[in-house]
Amino acid sequence: MTEHLVPPDILIVDDIPDNIRLLSSMLVEHGYRVRKVVNGERALKAIALQLPDLILLDIRMPDLDGYEVCARLKASDITKKIPIIFISAADDVFDKVKGFEVGGADYITKPFESIEVVARVEQQLAMRRCQQKLFAKNQQLATQNIQLQQEIKQRQQTERRLKVFVHAVSHDLRNPVTGISLLLQSYLNNTTADVVLDRQIVETMLDSCTRQLQLIDSLVETQLLETSRYPLNLQPISLHALTSRILKNWEPMLTKSQVVVVHRIAADLPLIRGKAEICVSAIRSGETHFMGGFQALVE
Repeated sequence: MTEHLVPPDILIVDDIPDNIRLLSSMLVEHGYRVRKVVNGERALKAIALQLPDLILLDIRMPDLDGYEVCARLKASDITKKIPIIFISAADDVFDKVKGFEVGGADYITKPFESIEVVARVEQQLAMRRCQQKLFAKNQQLATQNIQLQQEIKQRQQTERRLKVFVHAVSHDLRNPVTGISLLLQSYLNNTTADVVLDRQIVETMLDSCTRQLQLIDSLVETQLLETSRYPLNLQPISLHALTSRILKNWEPMLTKSQVVVVHRIAADLPLIRGKAEICVSAIRSGETHFMGGFQALVE
């Protein structure tokens, strides 16, 4: 017998005790574990309690013969893979053919030859081990395929989030710079003297730069939140203060377009919890359409 960590378990089913004793002694001598039953009903019960690695099954038994036992085992997903070697009379060709038809893997004939019995048993066990290895490999490949599909899906989601991120950066970060540019351009167009900036203009420019840096930090934090469950630090926010800040940053563009916006959000509204820069970004996501609409009206 090929060496195994646990010797294979073989179930012998035969209604003749002398046959059971002879086959059992042959197999035990070669290191196999052997269980023995004397009829088909007991065989089915023994198999239900513990699946054997191989079954030696006599064809001619009273009540439930070997054919019926084999047919029942092959009809079950749990037991259909167990190899079955039929025990047949040497001169009964019909027994052997029918045995293969109902699912038998091989047969041994009476009188038994130890070398032949052990060789046929080991051949079927070797084939069973190969089938089990192939099944395990297929299961592993199926699992790897599922993991690969999940990785592809995650990468596609990451790519989509990256596109959104890039769009947000290209859109949102352009506006603070635009505000600074309009302030400076307006100042240069309305003065012929040396350029001297007053405090309010400097403060507005500084606020635009600060907002730009905060927006970058917020976008990075949002990206971390989406990709690695990074905790988002939510804080109380005043909608009145938030919208006032946005209108202040819009002031250069509104002035240039000669548009007046009336701020009607009450200062005493309840605070909301959120991330200020994300709220600003969300509100400004429609800024281009908002300003474009006013441009169309004034033109």
